Amino acid sequence: MAAGLAALCFRPMLKKLLIGFVALVLLYVVGGLLMPSRWDVVRTRTISASGAKVYEAIATLSKWDLWSVWNRRRDPKCQMRYEGPATGKGARWLWKSDGELGEGSLTVVESVPDRSIRYELSLVAPFAMQMQGDVQLRPTDGGTEVVWRSTGDVGNASAMMARWMNGLGLTDSMLGGEYEKSMAGLAEFVTGSGAQAVDAHLRKNK
Repeated sequence: MAAGLAALCFRPMLKKLLIGFVALVLLYVVGGLLMPSRWDVVRTRTISASGAKVYEAIATLSKWDLWSVWNRRRDPKCQMRYEGPATGKGARWLWKSDGELGEGSLTVVESVPDRSIRYELSLVAPFAMQMQGDVQLRPTDGGTEVVWRSTGDVGNASAMMARWMNGLGLTDSMLGGEYEKSMAGLAEFVTGSGAQAVDAHLRKNK
């Protein structure tokens, strides 16, 4: 008798729990589908150096390891190699690691000396993603204004968590934060502080 009464009391509770679970799943899926899949992240910084000097640092991909946050100090396990010309269009940077940087490649698809580069980035691990980016250099009274932009698409319904992150502004915050730290390292690198200052900056902002 007692067991039967307990079962009768438990069934409505179980039903409510199941309904609540289904409602949460539907909210997650429908809400995710309504979130924007594309992102457009932009960061700007003025650097007290000529456009030629800044261009040489951004168009020579082997130098990104010295000033950007994507470096072997951050991930000592990372293996990097370079293909194509050393600087400008056609230059390619490939990396592979079981650590933080994962696996991917960056290819310069267009370059205008002292003015800009445009690149395509392909990530393989820890997740697959494609993005396009460009770095524009504009002369100013204080040196060179650097405008770094990237665009991409987090994908379809299979990337629901990424769509939520994008819709809530986390993509801009996370990726933009990496650009800000990298441009700070770039500024220190091209203004003569050199690799030691870049090292100290990246350790401080890791």
